[in-house]
Amino acid sequence: KEAVRDPVQFMCGHRSCKQCVSSDCDQNLKIKSCLFTGDKPLRKTKELLKNAMQKKLTLTSEGNGDAESSLRSIYTALFITTGESEGPNEEHTFRHIKRKLKKQSYDYSINLSDIFRPLHGPEKPHRTVLTKGVAGIGKSFAVQKFILDWAEEEENLDIDLVFCLSFRKLNLITDEKSLHRLLTEFHPVLCDLKDSEDYVKAKVLVILDGLDESRLQLDFENNEVVTSVSKVTSLNNLLTNLIQGNLLPNANLWITSRPAAANQIPAEYVDMVTEIRGFSDPQKEEYFKKRFSQDSRLADRIISHIRSSQTLDIMCHIPIFCWISALLFQEVFQGDEKSEIPQTLTEMMAHFLFAQTKRRSRKYDEKSEKSKENLLKTHRDFLLKLSKLAFVQLQKNNLIFYEEDLEECGIDIKEASVYSGFCNTVLREEEVFSQRKVFFFVHLTMQEFFAALFVYECLTNNNTTELGDFLDLKDKEHTLLDLVKKTVDKVLEKKNGHLDWFLRFLLGLMVEPNQRVLRGLLTSPDQSKDTDKKVLTYLKSIRRKTLSPDSCINLFQTMVEMRDHKVKDEIQEYLKSSDRSKTDLTPMHCSALAYMLEVSKNDLDVLDLKSYNTSDEGRRRLIPAVRSSRKAILADCRVTAEWVEHLAVALKFSCSALNDLDLSNNDLRDSGVKLLCDGLSSQSCRLETLRYEDVFTELIRLLEKRRSDVKQQIRSQQETEVSRVKELQQKLEADFLQYLCQVTLDPNTANNYLVLSKGNRSITCNDKYKPYPEHPDRFSDVTQVLSKDGLTGRCYWEVEMSGYVTTAVAYKSISRSGDFNTDVFGYNDKSWVLHCSNCCTFIHNKISAPISGLPSCRLGVYLDHSAGILSFYSVSETMTLLHRVQTTFTEPLYVGLGLLVNGDTAELCQLE
Repeated sequence: KEAVRDPVQFMCGHRSCKQCVSSDCDQNLKIKSCLFTGDKPLRKTKELLKNAMQKKLTLTSEGNGDAESSLRSIYTALFITTGESEGPNEEHTFRHIKRKLKKQSYDYSINLSDIFRPLHGPEKPHRTVLTKGVAGIGKSFAVQKFILDWAEEEENLDIDLVFCLSFRKLNLITDEKSLHRLLTEFHPVLCDLKDSEDYVKAKVLVILDGLDESRLQLDFENNEVVTSVSKVTSLNNLLTNLIQGNLLPNANLWITSRPAAANQIPAEYVDMVTEIRGFSDPQKEEYFKKRFSQDSRLADRIISHIRSSQTLDIMCHIPIFCWISALLFQEVFQGDEKSEIPQTLTEMMAHFLFAQTKRRSRKYDEKSEKSKENLLKTHRDFLLKLSKLAFVQLQKNNLIFYEEDLEECGIDIKEASVYSGFCNTVLREEEVFSQRKVFFFVHLTMQEFFAALFVYECLTNNNTTELGDFLDLKDKEHTLLDLVKKTVDKVLEKKNGHLDWFLRFLLGLMVEPNQRVLRGLLTSPDQSKDTDKKVLTYLKSIRRKTLSPDSCINLFQTMVEMRDHKVKDEIQEYLKSSDRSKTDLTPMHCSALAYMLEVSKNDLDVLDLKSYNTSDEGRRRLIPAVRSSRKAILADCRVTAEWVEHLAVALKFSCSALNDLDLSNNDLRDSGVKLLCDGLSSQSCRLETLRYEDVFTELIRLLEKRRSDVKQQIRSQQETEVSRVKELQQKLEADFLQYLCQVTLDPNTANNYLVLSKGNRSITCNDKYKPYPEHPDRFSDVTQVLSKDGLTGRCYWEVEMSGYVTTAVAYKSISRSGDFNTDVFGYNDKSWVLHCSNCCTFIHNKISAPISGLPSCRLGVYLDHSAGILSFYSVSETMTLLHRVQTTFTEPLYVGLGLLVNGDTAELCQLE
């Protein structure tokens, strides 16, 4: 389009747009030939790859395999932000999604197509972007949309090649291979790229999709360094070197992951973190209106029902839940008018399971069972095998499975194929390398529901053999109540909410209405024993201090799944009351109150814990509500270090409303102060006022103690570190020496008080004026000099110094006006300088930064012009980094030296 509107024409007659040409020029590539006729293999490969991607991605399915739709027609834009949300990291703390979307003003939102572009002005583009998001939020869908936009030349026209490597496929690779071979296995059209230089010439984007699905152990410390795309090595070496930038250093890298798995990538290798936060309320409604564009009344009815349910309203900020809701409520609202409308998530999943089983039977069975119970009995064997698969893999934290995993649970692959219609809406199947297949539930929550079905059936039938390892059972005989209690206790031991939804589904299945929906599939327990009521009593009695406040909220939500609304109703009445001080609140009431405040549309102005008539345990359970309060008063509340651990989470939570915290008259001890400081030091902390009179005394005492501990630790580590330092030192020196350049100074730029010698490599400051010939390049007012030749690419040189010496790089266009304030190195935007004498100071554009390290008499300088990197090192027996600059250089750089007083000297060293 740009080539037609504003073309650049080559000698051969082909046209291109100025954007593409200028992009190549920006990367210091000389355009020797037409972009169309030059580099024919690359050009051909680019076209073939785009065609292949269009063919693969133009049509897609949301999960229902019956029909594919245009990706563009069903794709709804997602809310994507820069920066990560520290704080609660449970995969299923969906109430936080609502808060993140409500607090959009705190973050910088970006378009999907712009994730590699600088946020502010002429910054260096990001090499590696890590995109996080909970399961089902739309990470892989976003990847597909990005690639399709590129392939159809709608966005990112400057990118030549896009390679997408999914971890669910990478898991199947066991043999060693080169990066080129790996890429051709994923994208066969790359076979024409025989030369490794083809990858260097092209602008490449590599996408690593689904890090959370990886079964690989990425080792960044003990990996072998690999720099060639032709080098045959292990998959671990290929991936870690790609992420570290040793392989394809000029390529862009995009990694997607669930939050819990994202920390596998060291922060030093990530330039920017983005987060997909799902649908906002308008985007959510847009989704249903798009899906039911032919039936607007149905779309409005579904939207209205979702709004009426707090749980569904929150869950449907996740795109996959919008899809599940669409399938289910289309069946419900277009079916029998008397059919029960699901309210809880357990009810929703139970109805969804039945609806999909009925749908499968109508389509594939010659005689479809009309009785709900008989229909589920007919398919019971397969559904329970599928449930076992879900449970076994959930314990391993696996989201994807392979044929051998299905076979271990008694599922024959042919049997799975027979159920393909059902599987497409519950368990999906993809074909990968060499006819191998990969399976996965449409969402983690679906897997947890099926896992709950399996455990429920084992518990009600006292089948402890299948659960022996999970529950650590020793005796063979147990009552159903005992087994349920043991399961609750086991789940509460888990961190980060790993099995929270599994527990909610499991106990939700114990109530009669859900058993009625799935009668024929599940065994009904003896109702006369009132097991469900006894389980509710047990949940209310739990008072463990080791249980986090967020886990306590999950217990409350579990009670709601069991259709016990008493606590919820009491808190709703409490919130309406004008005189709350007389109402006693149990710890469970406080968990319910914390939940209500978190999902409220409005933040609380003041949360005063002492104003609530409850126990210390009840106040502890209110801590999550701090995230939804502008001011939190915890004074005189006997706050302990254990409380502060949860409070620090609120401080780190970027979407928290908290800006004023009062901790007066509490004894936090050393451990509490340390945790508090950890929260305060987070970049996400938005606290403006902290009241705690003992914080400074305790902090000083803590720091003194830590200093003593650190000294002892340093002494014990020094001996082992010496050999490691020497090894790294030798490697560092060898790395730099390969970029060694011999620099000479230009006499025509030297100030008249500078004397050049040693083949124009050395200068001395003299108090006698030297009558050099007049020259426009000469510095007339400052005692400095530039090199003869400009530098691009990667270069390294060293300077021997005596006295006060400035070492700089500068554009040739630096001023020689005779005005000190514009000519001197560092006092303009055309030069970068390090001043060295007894200490060091870095200056650029009149902005100075003192350097903490002490210089030796020799300074090493490393320049990577295209990457915008400039580093200064103190060189002695070791090399110590003094200062590093990351910017964008727009012209060749010249080495600059400056001296201050008579007798100062500087010499460009001759190295071998």
